[in-house]
Amino acid sequence: MPKKKLAEFLKPRPGVSAAGDLLWLSSLGINLILSTALGLGGGWYLDKWFHSRPWLTIIGFLLGTFAGFWQIVRAIKAIDSSFKPDGPRKSP
Repeated sequence: MPKKKLAEFLKPRPGVSAAGDLLWLSSLGINLILSTALGLGGGWYLDKWFHSRPWLTIIGFLLGTFAGFWQIVRAIKAIDSSFKPDGPRKSP
């Protein structure tokens, strides 16, 4: 990311405090942890119910981890779409 673009990106957003931005960012980490834990727990429970250890636990873990990372990707896309650069770069 060029320096000017990075500086524009790091400017505080109007109407949102720095604490609000930090809370939003920390929610992404919590979301990743919770979705992974729920996938793992759900897979473990289904393994216990169907007596198929460890396959559903592994699948649940992978699905939960994928869901957590997908939320992070969606958040990055939302940030990127809200950031409007000055326009195309012109060569010197």
